[in-house]
Amino acid sequence: MIQTSIEFFLFETSLTFALTDSLIFNFLFFILGIAMWFPVRYMSFNEKRVIPAILNHLLLGIAMLLLWTLTGYIILKSIIGIDQTVLKFLDVSMPFRAVIGLLIIILIIMIYYLMVYSENLKQKINDEANLKTLIREAELSALKAQINPHFLFNSLNSVSSLTIRDPSRARKMIIELSDFLRYSLKHKEKEVTSLEEEIQNIIRYLEIEKIRFEGRLIFELDIPESCKLLSLPNMILQPLFENAIKHGVYESLEPVTIHLKCECTAEFLVLVISNNYDASGAGKVGAGIGLKNINSRLKLIYGVGNLLNTSVNNDIYKVILKIPVT
Repeated sequence: MIQTSIEFFLFETSLTFALTDSLIFNFLFFILGIAMWFPVRYMSFNEKRVIPAILNHLLLGIAMLLLWTLTGYIILKSIIGIDQTVLKFLDVSMPFRAVIGLLIIILIIMIYYLMVYSENLKQKINDEANLKTLIREAELSALKAQINPHFLFNSLNSVSSLTIRDPSRARKMIIELSDFLRYSLKHKEKEVTSLEEEIQNIIRYLEIEKIRFEGRLIFELDIPESCKLLSLPNMILQPLFENAIKHGVYESLEPVTIHLKCECTAEFLVLVISNNYDASGAGKVGAGIGLKNINSRLKLIYGVGNLLNTSVNNDIYKVILKIPVT
């Protein structure tokens, strides 16, 4: 439309010629413009071949320009015949057509490179996201792998001692341990589970430990029904109870009560685990796998810190775990 208007109003050519000229040259440019996508797409720049790539693009542009102008000239000349006035206009206008065509070719190539860059950038972002996901899953798997061997080691030691002095309790402990490990394997590939399932597994764990410590271990659970269906990372509570037993029950000659209380808010599932301990005997320092493990997992899963806090008051050790409601 622009070319037809310029030729008709500015150069006072006939409307038929202006329209025919515009249709032929622009249609040819449309075809060549599409064809330029393929060499641009597969003729990429790299640090070692910048100059050859520039020369290749320059030759491509010149070849396209010559093909466009010559083809358009021949087709239009064959249509308009031997009208000398029109032929003279056509001859005079060819340099201007070539300059404008070159600018448009450069513009098309730039647009194509923007498209290629956008496509490559999108692919790169997707690849990086997939890589981060794989790394995150690998880190979570490594953190989970730290839990079971640690607990299994302690349990097998207890079973070993019970087989000699109390075979029936050893048999019961093996059954409970089997159920606990079955749960662990069942949820190995799952990231989250319901609080109800996690609590059932914690009860299995505590039953195992109760066989070891008998009356020295007491546990109480305060779980409202409204909280049981909420989700949390699987095997996230077991290290906390293990920590309470290791630094509470193990170090004390008196009964130790481990209490789990759950509260639901609009933003968090709040789990509070508390236990009394013997301040005079609780001097053993472990490897710190439990709390560090949980902190790392929570940060990987939810992307925020400060979801796990601990406090000590009047010989009561308390852990507050906040699970974002998602």
